[in-house]
Amino acid sequence: MSAFYLSDKIRITPNKKAIDKLWAVSYACKDVWNRLNGERYDRDKKTNYYHQKKQLPLLKQQHPALKVPSSQVYRK
Repeated sequence: MSAFYLSDKIRITPNKKAIDKLWAVSYACKDVWNRLNGERYDRDKKTNYYHQKKQLPLLKQQHPALKVPSSQVYRK
């Protein structure tokens, strides 16, 4: 039986500018994840995923660095 692949694996070689952009996206996502995850487990705040999802556009206005990743990156 042969293997079934939905997509082909390809090797990419990004240039310096693309590498910097990928790291910026990675750090922005990590920071958002850690901040929002910390809020969920803070006993003083009563918040959930849907409340935080509503706050994300406001956070993007306050912190321009969060606009680097596209909105699809912040999805579950």
